Amino acid sequence: MSRSIPNNKAFQNARMEGNNGLCGNVGGLKPCNHSVEHKRTSKRLLLLAFLAFGLIDRRRRSRKKKSQEIEQQYA
Repeated sequence: MSRSIPNNKAFQNARMEGNNGLCGNVGGLKPCNHSVEHKRTSKRLLLLAFLAFGLIDRRRRSRKKKSQEIEQQYA
């Protein structure tokens, strides 16, 4: 297991042997190394992904609407 553990009482008293990849603000564990730049990059990528999905969806709906209008003209 290699993750950050929650900072609450349940985990503060738990045994952590055999979980070398764990990190957190609990005695006996190394502090987690989360860089601020990594978080910013992740947020930017997520925002770009949502924007791209929104634009693709909007374009798809616009084309579908135009197609339906053309079909109604010739029906």
